[in-house]
Amino acid sequence: MVLTTPVIRAIANRFPEADIHYLTKIEHYEVIKGHPLIKRIHLVNKSGKEPMAALQAECFDYIIDLHHNLRSRQFKWFLSGKKFSFGKLNIEKWLRVRCGINILPRVHIVERYLETLGPLGIATSPLPLEYFIPKEDQIDVRHLFEKDNQSNVGPFNQTLHAPYGVYALGGHHATKRLPTDLIIELCHSIRSPLILLGSKGDQETAERVIRESNNPNLHSFCGRFNINQSADVVRQARVLITHDSVMMHIGAAFARPTLALWGNTIPEFGMFAWQPMYPQNVHNFEITPLRCRPCSKIGFDACPKGHFKCMRTQPIDAIRDTFHRLMGQA
Repeated sequence: MVLTTPVIRAIANRFPEADIHYLTKIEHYEVIKGHPLIKRIHLVNKSGKEPMAALQAECFDYIIDLHHNLRSRQFKWFLSGKKFSFGKLNIEKWLRVRCGINILPRVHIVERYLETLGPLGIATSPLPLEYFIPKEDQIDVRHLFEKDNQSNVGPFNQTLHAPYGVYALGGHHATKRLPTDLIIELCHSIRSPLILLGSKGDQETAERVIRESNNPNLHSFCGRFNINQSADVVRQARVLITHDSVMMHIGAAFARPTLALWGNTIPEFGMFAWQPMYPQNVHNFEITPLRCRPCSKIGFDACPKGHFKCMRTQPIDAIRDTFHRLMGQA
């Protein structure tokens, strides 16, 4: 979702009078609802039938399909207008995962999205990501610190008024996430205020990290914010630590210095933190010599080999030192 925002901006720049509509799944609505350039958002349920009549009534001039999967092809089939489809790299990714053959283009997916718009006379200049937080979801982080005294967020002290970092614990698959014992090791000697963000499913991990790291600089808000509120906390942070997740892209949209921890997936798939104006902000940590990596273009619930070396051998000291340097504590 966040990765498609340069396309929206490019279309608006090329056709300033155009009405831009956006079709997405219901569960993604919160991420895109605040975008000021979108006139209307159409939401798809599991059947996909509900928005079809509304879409057909619009009589679109252009239809841009950035998914190019079975469902999106079904929508295109029933809609009028000139159609443009994103060129996926499924074969190239399959060869990289299954055979170790790397013929992936050395371009980010945002650049390939913009190439899809070429026939419309839209330049492929490297537009940044954007994220728009609705007013009702904006967070006063310092006020939040002052007011909150719940036991599961850790002790509060004067350091709360200093710049803080964020560790986004989430990751849709376990093989994208640093194991909890290594998160504890990483957080144990963090010297700056560090907020742990994640869903309700990350609460147990966050509580264990705070308890076992015994570090008063840690504060967990896992499960307490929606996606936009979490994004606003990231926006105000000085540094972001993240796995290969949506928070990595949200941090990029706000040009946050980012430490991205890569497990079974690889940046070469073209979905690393996209900061074309500030490439020095992106610090990727990955174990490159592993022959079994990448084992998937998405992820698994557990390491297929059992050793999980892609995360188990991450350079924790180097990650911590880089974090402190970016926080101005080197």
